[in-house]
Amino acid sequence: MKPIYNASVLIAEDEFIEAQDIKRICLDIGFRVVGIAQNKNDAISLYQLYRPDIVIIDIKLGADAKAGIKIAEHVYNIASLPLFLFLTQFSSLKMIKEATQFLPINYLVKPFTEVQLKATLLSAMEKYITWMPGSTASILHLGKIFIPESKSGYALRALDLNDIVHLEADGSYCFVHTNKKPIHISVNLKQFSSLLPDNIFIRAHRSFVVNLRHVNGLDRNKRIVYIGESHVEIPIGSKYYTSLINRLTKMN
Repeated sequence: MKPIYNASVLIAEDEFIEAQDIKRICLDIGFRVVGIAQNKNDAISLYQLYRPDIVIIDIKLGADAKAGIKIAEHVYNIASLPLFLFLTQFSSLKMIKEATQFLPINYLVKPFTEVQLKATLLSAMEKYITWMPGSTASILHLGKIFIPESKSGYALRALDLNDIVHLEADGSYCFVHTNKKPIHISVNLKQFSSLLPDNIFIRAHRSFVVNLRHVNGLDRNKRIVYIGESHVEIPIGSKYYTSLINRLTKMN
């Protein structure tokens, strides 16, 4: 059984009936629709508020024939990029070339079918997500990671890599600690940490992996690293001490 993609979606579409149809299709395949925008400014505001994983954009909104391009251009340089899906009434080669710079997952020419939209969205998930053995967790190659929300491993939620403060082993499972609350997932520490970029995350102890961007301090005598907004104390194992110190030194 494949996991449910609990990805968040923003829809930028000024035609009410079409927007509602797109929303229904997204909900039907397990996506969360964070909002529907009818113009460029509303789309940008909703994006900044929710930072969705996918943005479905009609290139023409109202009288603005390039509104969708402008929306994509505004959000393109944000660290955790969304996946863009452009909608258009015209298969203009010039417009497609202009949209290509934003690395869209695809273009759909109106009118498109429900099957076409579903296939495009689901194939995008398969393309941009690398599954671990057993489909227990996966990483989205745009700064996010999908993690199982429950021990069943079938429902996945997207989490920005920068929100992960540290990982803590818990037998066959592990805790993903954020500045808000820990998330208990059905993947062990070794498996999960293998998915993370090693230029950001490093093993500090056999039971802990830390995000270097969240390190606030270090006590060499106690061999403790302080991490996160709460300055949580993480012990440094002898095996990992030298490599951790070297990495922290290089960052300063």
